[in-house]
Amino acid sequence: MAVLNWAEHWEEAMACIEARDWHKAEQLLLALQGLANLNPVPIADALAYCQLEQAQYQACLNTLEPVLEHPDRHFWLAHKAGDAWRGLGELEHARWWYEQAIRDGSSSPITYRNLLQLEADRTMDCVNHWLIRLGSSPELAWVAAAREVAALQADVELATWLHQQQLADSAVQQLMVEQRLRQLDLSVIRDLNNQDGWQNALLERLGRLKLAP
Repeated sequence: MAVLNWAEHWEEAMACIEARDWHKAEQLLLALQGLANLNPVPIADALAYCQLEQAQYQACLNTLEPVLEHPDRHFWLAHKAGDAWRGLGELEHARWWYEQAIRDGSSSPITYRNLLQLEADRTMDCVNHWLIRLGSSPELAWVAAAREVAALQADVELATWLHQQQLADSAVQQLMVEQRLRQLDLSVIRDLNNQDGWQNALLERLGRLKLAP
Protein backbone atom coordinates (compact mmCIF):
# COMPACT_ATOMS: atom_id res chain seq x y z
CA MET A 1 0.00 0.00 0.00
CA ALA A 2 1.37 3.44 -0.96
CA VAL A 3 2.25 5.76 1.91
CA LEU A 4 0.18 8.93 1.96
CA ASN A 5 2.30 11.97 1.18
CA TRP A 6 0.61 14.32 3.63
CA ALA A 7 2.55 17.41 2.50
CA GLU A 8 1.44 17.02 -1.10
CA HIS A 9 -2.11 16.25 0.05
CA TRP A 10 -2.16 19.40 2.16
CA GLU A 11 -0.79 21.60 -0.60
CA GLU A 12 -3.33 20.22 -3.07
CA ALA A 13 -6.15 20.78 -0.57
CA MET A 14 -5.06 24.41 -0.09
CA ALA A 15 -4.99 24.88 -3.86
CA CYS A 16 -8.52 23.48 -4.10
CA ILE A 17 -9.72 25.85 -1.39
CA GLU A 18 -8.12 28.74 -3.26
CA ALA A 19 -10.01 27.59 -6.38
CA ARG A 20 -13.21 27.18 -4.29
CA ASP A 21 -13.39 23.49 -5.18
CA TRP A 22 -14.86 22.68 -1.79
CA HIS A 23 -15.78 19.05 -2.42
CA LYS A 24 -12.34 18.03 -3.66
CA ALA A 25 -10.64 19.91 -0.85
CA GLU A 26 -12.92 18.18 1.65
CA GLN A 27 -12.00 14.74 0.34
CA LEU A 28 -8.29 15.51 0.50
CA LEU A 29 -8.56 16.82 4.05
CA LEU A 30 -10.63 13.85 5.18
CA ALA A 31 -7.76 11.64 4.10
CA LEU A 32 -5.44 13.60 6.40
CA GLN A 33 -7.71 13.41 9.43
CA GLY A 34 -6.52 11.14 12.18
CA LEU A 35 -2.92 10.82 11.03
CA ALA A 36 -0.99 10.51 14.27
CA ASN A 37 1.96 12.65 13.18
CA LEU A 38 -0.12 15.72 12.22
CA ASN A 39 -1.54 18.53 14.33
CA PRO A 40 -5.32 18.08 14.04
CA VAL A 41 -6.15 21.78 14.49
CA PRO A 42 -5.25 23.19 11.03
CA ILE A 43 -6.78 20.16 9.31
CA ALA A 44 -10.06 20.50 11.24
CA ASP A 45 -10.06 24.25 10.65
CA ALA A 46 -9.68 23.88 6.87
CA LEU A 47 -12.11 20.97 6.68
CA ALA A 48 -14.76 22.84 8.70
CA TYR A 49 -14.39 25.78 6.31
CA CYS A 50 -15.03 23.53 3.30
CA GLN A 51 -18.06 22.00 5.00
CA LEU A 52 -19.50 25.41 5.90
CA GLU A 53 -19.15 26.52 2.28
CA GLN A 54 -21.20 23.46 1.28
CA ALA A 55 -23.83 24.11 3.99
CA GLN A 56 -22.82 20.86 5.73
CA TYR A 57 -23.44 22.35 9.15
CA GLN A 58 -23.71 19.18 11.22
CA ALA A 59 -20.64 17.69 9.53
CA CYS A 60 -18.80 20.91 10.34
CA LEU A 61 -19.71 20.59 14.03
CA ASN A 62 -18.60 16.96 14.02
CA THR A 63 -15.26 18.01 12.53
CA LEU A 64 -14.73 20.77 15.08
CA GLU A 65 -15.85 18.93 18.22
CA PRO A 66 -12.54 17.06 18.88
CA VAL A 67 -10.43 20.24 18.66
CA LEU A 68 -12.58 22.92 20.31
CA GLU A 69 -10.62 22.53 23.56
CA HIS A 70 -7.28 21.66 21.98
CA PRO A 71 -4.35 23.60 23.49
CA ASP A 72 -3.38 24.81 20.01
CA ARG A 73 -6.87 26.04 19.16
CA HIS A 74 -7.47 29.56 17.87
CA PHE A 75 -10.59 31.70 17.81
CA TRP A 76 -11.60 30.70 14.28
CA LEU A 77 -12.60 27.24 15.51
CA ALA A 78 -15.21 28.65 17.91
CA HIS A 79 -16.24 31.19 15.26
CA LYS A 80 -16.88 28.42 12.75
CA ALA A 81 -18.88 26.52 15.35
CA GLY A 82 -21.01 29.65 15.71
CA ASP A 83 -21.49 29.77 11.94
CA ALA A 84 -22.53 26.12 11.87
CA TRP A 85 -25.05 26.50 14.69
CA ARG A 86 -26.45 29.60 12.99
CA GLY A 87 -26.81 27.61 9.78
CA LEU A 88 -28.80 25.02 11.71
CA GLY A 89 -31.04 27.75 13.11
CA GLU A 90 -29.81 27.17 16.68
CA LEU A 91 -29.22 30.81 17.50
CA GLU A 92 -28.57 30.44 21.23
CA HIS A 93 -25.78 27.97 20.49
CA ALA A 94 -24.47 30.31 17.78
CA ARG A 95 -24.36 33.21 20.26
CA TRP A 96 -22.47 31.12 22.79
CA TRP A 97 -19.81 30.10 20.30
CA TYR A 98 -19.33 33.60 18.89
CA GLU A 99 -18.86 34.76 22.50
CA GLN A 100 -16.39 31.91 22.98
CA ALA A 101 -14.48 33.08 19.90
CA ILE A 102 -14.22 36.50 21.55
CA ARG A 103 -13.05 34.87 24.79
CA ASP A 104 -10.47 33.02 22.69
CA GLY A 105 -9.16 36.37 21.48
CA SER A 106 -10.97 37.00 18.19
CA SER A 107 -9.37 39.86 16.28
CA SER A 108 -11.86 39.60 13.41
CA PRO A 109 -14.68 42.13 12.95
CA ILE A 110 -16.70 39.28 11.43
CA THR A 111 -17.04 37.59 14.84
CA TYR A 112 -18.38 40.75 16.46
CA ARG A 113 -20.59 41.55 13.47
CA ASN A 114 -22.17 38.09 13.43
CA LEU A 115 -22.86 38.31 17.15
CA LEU A 116 -24.37 41.79 16.86
CA GLN A 117 -26.66 40.58 14.09
CA LEU A 118 -27.98 37.94 16.49
CA GLU A 119 -28.37 40.49 19.28
CA ALA A 120 -30.73 42.94 17.59
CA ASP A 121 -32.49 43.61 20.92
CA ARG A 122 -29.24 43.97 22.85
CA THR A 123 -27.01 45.86 20.44
CA MET A 124 -26.37 48.76 22.78
CA ASP A 125 -25.70 46.45 25.73
CA CYS A 126 -23.10 44.61 23.65
CA VAL A 127 -21.23 47.66 22.42
CA ASN A 128 -21.22 49.28 25.87
CA HIS A 129 -19.82 46.05 27.31
CA TRP A 130 -17.09 45.91 24.66
CA LEU A 131 -16.28 49.57 25.18
CA ILE A 132 -15.66 48.97 28.89
CA ARG A 133 -13.87 45.66 28.46
CA LEU A 134 -11.83 46.25 25.30
CA GLY A 135 -11.43 50.00 25.00
CA SER A 136 -12.37 52.41 22.23
CA SER A 137 -9.52 52.48 19.73
CA PRO A 138 -10.95 52.99 16.20
CA GLU A 139 -8.76 50.12 14.99
CA LEU A 140 -10.40 47.52 17.24
CA ALA A 141 -12.38 44.69 15.64
CA TRP A 142 -15.57 45.40 17.60
CA VAL A 143 -15.57 49.03 16.49
CA ALA A 144 -15.30 48.02 12.82
CA ALA A 145 -18.16 45.56 13.35
CA ALA A 146 -20.36 48.15 15.06
CA ARG A 147 -19.79 50.60 12.22
CA GLU A 148 -20.69 47.97 9.64
CA VAL A 149 -23.86 46.93 11.45
CA ALA A 150 -24.94 50.55 11.93
CA ALA A 151 -24.53 51.29 8.21
CA LEU A 152 -26.01 48.01 6.92
CA GLN A 153 -29.04 48.10 9.21
CA ALA A 154 -29.51 51.89 9.21
CA ASP A 155 -29.32 51.73 13.01
CA VAL A 156 -29.48 55.41 13.93
CA GLU A 157 -29.23 54.76 17.67
CA LEU A 158 -25.99 52.83 17.19
CA ALA A 159 -24.69 55.43 14.71
CA THR A 160 -25.40 58.23 17.19
CA TRP A 161 -23.66 56.31 19.96
CA LEU A 162 -20.59 55.75 17.77
CA HIS A 163 -20.52 59.45 16.98
CA GLN A 164 -20.75 60.33 20.68
CA GLN A 165 -17.83 57.99 21.38
CA GLN A 166 -15.85 59.60 18.52
CA LEU A 167 -15.80 56.23 16.71
CA ALA A 168 -17.98 57.04 13.70
CA ASP A 169 -16.52 56.66 10.21
CA SER A 170 -17.77 58.39 7.06
CA ALA A 171 -20.52 55.80 6.40
CA VAL A 172 -21.90 56.19 9.92
CA GLN A 173 -21.71 59.98 9.70
CA GLN A 174 -23.56 59.89 6.39
CA LEU A 175 -26.30 57.78 7.98
CA MET A 176 -26.73 60.35 10.74
CA VAL A 177 -26.91 63.25 8.29
CA GLU A 178 -29.46 61.47 6.10
CA GLN A 179 -31.62 60.61 9.10
CA ARG A 180 -31.63 64.20 10.29
CA LEU A 181 -32.52 65.45 6.83
CA ARG A 182 -35.40 62.98 6.69
CA GLN A 183 -36.74 64.54 9.86
CA LEU A 184 -37.14 67.92 8.12
CA ASP A 185 -40.70 69.10 7.64
CA LEU A 186 -40.64 69.29 3.85
CA SER A 187 -44.21 70.67 3.80
CA VAL A 188 -42.72 73.99 4.93
CA ILE A 189 -40.65 74.10 1.75
CA ARG A 190 -43.63 73.16 -0.43
CA ASP A 191 -45.85 75.85 1.12
CA LEU A 192 -43.41 78.70 0.59
CA ASN A 193 -43.95 81.26 -2.15
CA ASN A 194 -42.44 79.59 -5.21
CA GLN A 195 -41.83 82.69 -7.29
CA ASP A 196 -38.16 81.97 -7.87
CA GLY A 197 -38.54 78.19 -8.25
CA TRP A 198 -35.74 77.41 -5.78
CA GLN A 199 -38.06 75.30 -3.64
CA ASN A 200 -38.73 72.86 -6.48
CA ALA A 201 -35.03 72.69 -7.26
CA LEU A 202 -34.26 71.91 -3.62
CA LEU A 203 -36.97 69.24 -3.41
CA GLU A 204 -35.74 67.70 -6.66
CA ARG A 205 -32.20 67.54 -5.32
CA LEU A 206 -33.38 66.01 -2.04
CA GLY A 207 -35.34 63.48 -4.06
CA ARG A 208 -32.25 62.47 -6.03
CA LEU A 209 -30.50 61.94 -2.71
CA LYS A 210 -33.49 59.85 -1.56
CA LEU A 211 -34.14 62.34 1.22
CA ALA A 212 -37.59 63.38 0.01
CA PRO A 213 -40.55 61.45 -1.44
